[in-house]
Formats: sequence, structure tokens, C-alpha cells
Amino acid sequence: MKLTVNKKNRAFTTAEMMVSGGVMIAITFLTFDVMLTNAKISTSGIKASAAESQQRSGIELLQQDIITSEAALTDANEAGKYS
Repeated sequence: MKLTVNKKNRAFTTAEMMVSGGVMIAITFLTFDVMLTNAKISTSGIKASAAESQQRSGIELLQQDIITSEAALTDANEAGKYS
């Protein structure tokens, strides 16, 4: 028994094309949604990193000022000014 295929049955139907198009659009939308979410997370991470860097610089300046002021007080105490 030989299977014969008509030329009418060889192409995709309209329903198949609509379903495949819908699936492609859904996957594209979800991919862009994930990309946008990752971009937002990355941006917030960069902002947090910059803020921490500025805070670290401020703390280092305060530590240096404290060390300088302690050295000045120690020198003044040794000179007998603040006894």
C-alpha cells in the first residue's frame, strides 16, 4: 500500500502558523522582560557599589583626621601645654 500525499496537505495550516507565531512572540516578550529585569538589578548594584565606595572614602578621611588630631594632642601633652 502506497501513501499518496496531495500538494494541498504539504503546507502549514493557518492555525499552525498562528500558534507558532504566538509562541514566538511570547518567548520574545519573556526574553526582553528578563533582560530588562537584569538591567535594573545591574544598575541598582552599580549605584550601591558607588555609594559604598564614597562611604569608604569618607570613613578613611575621618580616620586620618582622628589620627592627626591624636598626634597633635600627644605632642601638646608632651610639651606640657595640656597637663
